[in-house]
Amino acid sequence: MYKKVDVTAFEGLDEPEDVNGYIGQTKYSRSVKKETSITEQEFLEIIKQQPRVVFDQVMSTINEIDKDHNGYVTKTEIEDILKLKYPEFFESRDLIPIIKRFSSIQNKILIDYKGFRDWVRLEFKNAMPERAKSVSGKRQESKTVSNRPNTSIGNSRTQSRLRNAT
Repeated sequence: MYKKVDVTAFEGLDEPEDVNGYIGQTKYSRSVKKETSITEQEFLEIIKQQPRVVFDQVMSTINEIDKDHNGYVTKTEIEDILKLKYPEFFESRDLIPIIKRFSSIQNKILIDYKGFRDWVRLEFKNAMPERAKSVSGKRQESKTVSNRPNTSIGNSRTQSRLRNAT
C-alpha cells in the first residue's frame, strides 16, 4: 500500500503535530541542532551494521508505548526512540522524511510502525546471505585453528548415568 500512495506529497501547513514526542520535551525545550538529511540507504546501512538486538529494543519500546495496540505511534515518538537507541548515528540527522513514508493516510501524524518494522526486517533478511558468508568463513577459520578432539561426554545427568551403568 505504501508504494501506491505517496503520503509525503500532501504536506501542508495545517498538519497536526506531536510536539512532546517520546521524551516529553517540546521543540522549545530540545537542543537546537542543525539536522542533516539522510537517505533511506544510509539509514538502512546504519541499522544493519549495528547488532540486531538494538533494533529489536527499538521495536519493543515502540510496542510498549502503543497502549491500545492499534499499530500506530506518532512520527515524533518513533524519531525520538531511534535517536535514543542510535545516538551517535541519528542524533544530528533528520529522520522524519524516512519515517513519513509509513504515515497513516487518515492521520499523517501517525506512523504504521509495523509497516516500518517489516520494511527494516526485509532489509535484514536481504542482507543475511552476505552476513552468513562472513560468519561461515569465521567458523571455518576457528575449526581449522582448533584440531583438539572434543572430550566432553555431555551434561552432568548423562555423566551420572554412565557411571551408574558401569
